[in-house]
Amino acid sequence: MMPGTVSAASVVAGASAVVRSAGARQRLVPGVASWVSGRRPQKHHSSAHAHAQRHTLAQQRRLLSTRSVCGVQPGVLTMATPEAAARAQQRSWRALATTSSSQAATAAATAAAAAAQQQKQQQSLAEPRHENHTVQLDPMPENLVTTTSTREQRPPLPPAEAVEGESTEEWLRRTAALTQPFAGVPQSRHLDMNAYNPTTLITTLANGIRVASLDVPGAMATVGVVVDSGTRMESGADVGICHLIDRMAFKGSPDMPLEEMQSRLARMGNNSMSSSSREHAVYSLSIFKHDLQEALDVLAQTVRHPLLSEAEVVKQRQNVYVEIEELAARNDFTMTDLIHNAAYGDRTVGLPLSCPHDQVDKHTVASMRAWMGRHYVPERMVVAAAGVEHEVLVRAAERAFPALDRDGVAREPLPPPEQAKYVGLENRFLEMPPEADPSGAAAQVAFCFEGVSWNDPGLYAICVLQVLLGGGGSFTSGGPGKGMYSRIYQRVLNRASWVDTCFAFNHCYLDTGIFGIQGSVVPGYTGHQLMQTMADELHVLAEGLAPEPELQRAKNMLKSMLLTNLESRYITFEEIGRQVLAQGYRVSPEEVIRNIDAVTAADVRAVVRHMCQSPMSLAAMGDTTNILGADHYDPTFNDLRGTAATASR
Repeated sequence: MMPGTVSAASVVAGASAVVRSAGARQRLVPGVASWVSGRRPQKHHSSAHAHAQRHTLAQQRRLLSTRSVCGVQPGVLTMATPEAAARAQQRSWRALATTSSSQAATAAATAAAAAAQQQKQQQSLAEPRHENHTVQLDPMPENLVTTTSTREQRPPLPPAEAVEGESTEEWLRRTAALTQPFAGVPQSRHLDMNAYNPTTLITTLANGIRVASLDVPGAMATVGVVVDSGTRMESGADVGICHLIDRMAFKGSPDMPLEEMQSRLARMGNNSMSSSSREHAVYSLSIFKHDLQEALDVLAQTVRHPLLSEAEVVKQRQNVYVEIEELAARNDFTMTDLIHNAAYGDRTVGLPLSCPHDQVDKHTVASMRAWMGRHYVPERMVVAAAGVEHEVLVRAAERAFPALDRDGVAREPLPPPEQAKYVGLENRFLEMPPEADPSGAAAQVAFCFEGVSWNDPGLYAICVLQVLLGGGGSFTSGGPGKGMYSRIYQRVLNRASWVDTCFAFNHCYLDTGIFGIQGSVVPGYTGHQLMQTMADELHVLAEGLAPEPELQRAKNMLKSMLLTNLESRYITFEEIGRQVLAQGYRVSPEEVIRNIDAVTAADVRAVVRHMCQSPMSLAAMGDTTNILGADHYDPTFNDLRGTAATASR
């Protein structure tokens, strides 16, 4: 069939479907006439018309799935103006409305003529036209029965990037597979892994500050300062001062007023963060790499020369009061403070992370300046970055931190930090009615033993032990990756419906650490029942060896969590700063993976037995009336004491 001809047999009802399809597509065009919504043809009950309607649906599906519609190229129908489409559809409706069983041939010819007329109009629209050219539609022919379109359709012109002699179809066929580069589109640049050095580099500046960085590909970077200053250094009147100093971060300096500092932060994306922990204070900015120098200038001002105005201190005191109330409503935070206090007392890592309520107003501008003058000194600071070339970071740090504390002013050196001493056999109970507990639990309880420090050889075994025990909540979504195959989840949460949460925890510090299990029960049950259940699970691990599949699963999960966390630039930055402060270097992820793989079931059992040599510490909150003291549950592990671990830790 020639491109310009239309078969009457193929468009008995198909022409009507084509026009309706064009009308439906025109609904996407702004300003279309209102007839496209809600208008329906009259119903006819003749058998011929019913057959035409059934044939219309099949023809419509077939036409929309082909490359052309009655010889018209795809997309041409969408170019129809509302007036042209309306006129063609009205003609098709009139033809079908007057159809009867005795007039089927006439209706077919009429529909064919209408489709041909529509094709002619679309061809004229597809031709190139000038900006102000108006397309004139041909009047309806007087003899619709004998009129057909014989005008040859003109194919679209090939695109400009087509090669000489190449048709539009050939060009589409060549470029549709996306095997050739697009004209005018710049080629992407791939990372040269040979030029990428994933080694953490460390340099000590002339003023004593250590600069450490890891170059990470990408446009973004995280840079900051990690200071050897935390709540474990507090004592007496200084208790809680780190919390208030943390709130004073990025509040201006004598050389960079608050408005200017906030303006600079806004230009860099205003992604700043400050936090304080038991051993460190962290100040960081997430930036584009080209903002590195300005970011370090802001960090130097807020760390070394904070404004600490009296008005700002008064304002931040109110914010601290609000934070204390918010943290008190978080059971996980409260339980962590309680178990640390039970293990170490009111000293070193046993002190709370948040400022005590009665200490907030006691911290003044003078006391905060004195604290920062003693602890925020170059030898206790590390400028760290993830995503920055080391040489660039060193030059920027030298300009931002020039000759700190080299002005000839004598400063009394700080005494060595007090050694953290694990106490044990201590209880910390926080009585709370069930209705006051936001989680709705009747009681929450945790027990722990002395664990290992960051530099202990048993660090990797105790980390594997934590993942092996695992745990979580009674409702855990996400599949096995959320710990549903861990021992606590299978042996406690799946078997005891009255246990709401149960999980193992591990906290490591420079010279000590704690390891334990924490959980909560629903109303109607007591914390005493939960304590016995949790203690039994830890005792079972100390008696025998963990099965190899269970141990391997725990090691795989630990490696997965480690590598997933290191995809975050902020976590990488913080890890670099903390490790350099604690041990002077950073352990590479490859070495960590090797150490995890080397852990055996005997190592896990040995580290459990080693922990149980220390006395138990206990903390509870909620309904604590039925919870006995640590001295009652501690003898459960007496059979393990005196049996020193023989396996390598």
